[in-house]
Amino acid sequence: MNDVTKTLLSAVTIAVSLAASDPARAEDATVALGEELTPPPRVASARSSGPDVTVTIQPLALLLESVLVDAQLRLGKHVSLGLSGRYVSPWEKDVTGSAWGGSLGMQYHFGEAFSGFYLYPRVVLDRVRLEQRGEAFDGQVLTPSITLGHQWRTGPFFLRLGGGVGYALRRAGSHATEGVVSGGFLALFDIDSGVAF
Repeated sequence: MNDVTKTLLSAVTIAVSLAASDPARAEDATVALGEELTPPPRVASARSSGPDVTVTIQPLALLLESVLVDAQLRLGKHVSLGLSGRYVSPWEKDVTGSAWGGSLGMQYHFGEAFSGFYLYPRVVLDRVRLEQRGEAFDGQVLTPSITLGHQWRTGPFFLRLGGGVGYALRRAGSHATEGVVSGGFLALFDIDSGVAF
């Protein structure tokens, strides 16, 4: 005999015995029984429905022999943690070398996560080795940046389009010419497609 059955039998026994002695007390016991057996209201979760993770690439980067991969992990209804990795090959004919690195940021969603407008501040750190007409750059480039844009989600498919600005801070090695890599402000674009799950 489970606990619910025992509780019901006990309550019925009390109500019957009270009814025999005092009908008013029996009515009070019945009301109390109803209140005891009524389940508490369910509290709606503040977490919105939808995917918890997105993984995207930049298709245009592939055409330039580069790879940019971004992953987003939803932390709440309007915020997600962004991690990315990248390998960039220079597309100018007189420049050789490569750059690889990654970024860390927090994406803020103005509506449902991964759907609608977003604001994406992040910090990018690249290891750069380039040569151009006898000059070289070998060092790190730190780029705080922010982009604003819009995201679309259809089933598992995901698209992000946006633009913004960053500021490149160079730290050259001991045998490098800083002029090969430009510092200062630069334009940034989010053109990402992938999956959400």
